[in-house]
Amino acid sequence: MAKKKKDTMEFRFYEVPQGESALVLYGESWVRTYGHEDFRLHFHNLMEIGICRYGKGTMHLNEDIVEYKDNTITIIPENYPHVTVSEGEENNFWEFIFFDLRSIVTELFPNQIVYQNEILKAINKEPVFTNVEEEPHITQLINDIIKEAKDNEPFHQDIVLLHLKELVYTL
Repeated sequence: MAKKKKDTMEFRFYEVPQGESALVLYGESWVRTYGHEDFRLHFHNLMEIGICRYGKGTMHLNEDIVEYKDNTITIIPENYPHVTVSEGEENNFWEFIFFDLRSIVTELFPNQIVYQNEILKAINKEPVFTNVEEEPHITQLINDIIKEAKDNEPFHQDIVLLHLKELVYTL
């Protein structure tokens, strides 16, 4: 009798570049078919915000499966199992922002450890699955963060940090 193959989950470690507040992944290298070569749940050490510029498929969020399409926004807590799977062999285009939520909350509320933990617990409770139309303010913040990372102008790090703080207040 053959052994049943065990499901495996992958840990992906991301680092925010030195001097930055977020790791921002954007551009043509993120136009691809997602989840077909390696359909395996993964989780990572940073909060992930994703925006689907175009495409469709399913997002597996731990035990739940939801359909995504153009303009879907996902906010996935650190250490939360998930995987994105494109429909068919069509290319999809996602852009991502990874950041350390705890460091942002700590900076927003210094010396308020109980309050920090309450905020982290509330935000990390479950992933957010929404879209551009439902969340225009969050969409604008995501787009502004990605634009700042692309433009790489002087003081862009400060502007990204301000947008991340506003995002935390919005969540």
